[in-house]
Amino acid sequence: MTATATIPASAIKDATKAALKEAFDSPVGMFLDKGDALWETLEPVTAAQASIPIAPGGNSIAGQVNHMVFYFDVMAGYMRNDPPEHPDWSAAWKVVEVDEDQWQELKLALGQRQSEIITLIDNAPDEVFTDPDIVGGSYAIVAHTAFHLGQIRHALAAQGGQYTATHID
Repeated sequence: MTATATIPASAIKDATKAALKEAFDSPVGMFLDKGDALWETLEPVTAAQASIPIAPGGNSIAGQVNHMVFYFDVMAGYMRNDPPEHPDWSAAWKVVEVDEDQWQELKLALGQRQSEIITLIDNAPDEVFTDPDIVGGSYAIVAHTAFHLGQIRHALAAQGGQYTATHID
């Protein structure tokens, strides 16, 4: 016997936005502890720190952020019903080293993509969120953001940062 349920599209939209807010801005304990959000993590990171590869020939924090910008661009294309034909995923990892201006621009670009995705979710008719591909994409964008936040925090820990587990009181 297979159980079925109907979930209102507005609930999927609200849950996606809440999870993105958790990842980027203000954890409430959904899956992050207080102080572990992406913007809180990136705020003290210098361009020099952002440019250190995690391993020889590996990617850097700047590369992680650039990849997130690229991913958000791809996802926004799908949400606008204009998906890219052949995204060049390797291009998303070309950035390794940045100077301070480039680092600030990269973080600004990510913030703009975050805002764009939230706006696209807000403005999408509810019927868009009845498409299984869009629902799956909603899960994917949250998981992808959380994954790369973890990668960034691990990179900072490897650099000797204070990024160890915290707990909500």
